[in-house]
Amino acid sequence: MKIGIITYHFARNYGAVLQAYALQEYLKQKGNNITIINYVDDNQKNNNSVFRSKNGIKSVIYNIILFPILIDRIRKVKKFQNFIDNYLNCSPRLKTIEELKNYIDKNEFDYIISGSDQVWNPNIMDFSEAFLLPINTKSKKATYAASIGNAKVEDLIKYKEYINDFKYIALREKESVKIISSLTNKDIAVVNDPVALFNKMEWEKLCYNENLRKDKYLLCYFLHKKYLNKEYKIAKKIAKDKKLKLIMINSNFSLKSFYWNCMRDVGPIDFLTLFKNAEYICTDSFHGTMFSLIYEKNFNVFTSNKEKQDSRRENILKNAGMMCRLVYMENGTDKLDTSVIDYKNISEEFYNSINISKKYLDKIQHDNN
Repeated sequence: MKIGIITYHFARNYGAVLQAYALQEYLKQKGNNITIINYVDDNQKNNNSVFRSKNGIKSVIYNIILFPILIDRIRKVKKFQNFIDNYLNCSPRLKTIEELKNYIDKNEFDYIISGSDQVWNPNIMDFSEAFLLPINTKSKKATYAASIGNAKVEDLIKYKEYINDFKYIALREKESVKIISSLTNKDIAVVNDPVALFNKMEWEKLCYNENLRKDKYLLCYFLHKKYLNKEYKIAKKIAKDKKLKLIMINSNFSLKSFYWNCMRDVGPIDFLTLFKNAEYICTDSFHGTMFSLIYEKNFNVFTSNKEKQDSRRENILKNAGMMCRLVYMENGTDKLDTSVIDYKNISEEFYNSINISKKYLDKIQHDNN
């Protein structure tokens, strides 16, 4: 079967490129011909540029402040681009929905899959209607682990016609099912993020053979700037108690990028290798949580009682039977569980969710109607 995937493969974000790779490779292993549809409009390209080009004086100040680490920023971008060039089978760049339609028609795909990631969230900067495939085409349409993020019915109602044009719909968060169900009468599946389609041994094939750090270390991967100071303080205490070196993957370039133990030029392969070799992991990221579980690490996941819009981390920890590893920062370290995890006791529900995901993709692959 000939399948095209449209997703946020272009973002300088570890989860974005690795989920795109995982879905591509899983479908390839099943004998399909896979193309990542390289749709990147001008707005998306600007949003993912090394230099900020919007918001006037704020962008100028941002670029000046971060100039001392320009080489690290450029090196990180090159590593991402190398991963995309070497590991993703991308089409030529498409910048408009008209170009997207012409490319799909010309290549006669059997299916176009939208997702994973927040492809159906119109409230984020990189959103485009293209992810809802607003085109008439002979190719059948499906989603895989599409997320609407914090979008409500009123945000999505104008896309109702496009949503109803999808033959199969699978979302990433079960909380989103009610919202999408109000816009269509089609059955909606809930599936796992594509990175869960591969086990530890499969991901380790991408890792470097050598360790990137000589010392045993606790790895921090934090996305939320608002809580970074609190998260870092807790991680520092855990590292001290366990006699581990503390290192941090730079996720967003900011003043925190100047921390002495911040690794600023980490690419996707570096990311996987650092997770593989870490003794302990502290993260507030969904994909950080996923790779902690995949690599069977001791870890803690940080969140806030105020974060009601993003339930992905809680959902996956519930599935795995590991809610005890979740740290609400309002509680500080009062209920901090840093004990050694016995992965023989991981909940069967975690593996069941992966099997459900694979069965959903099998259904698409065997659809001849």
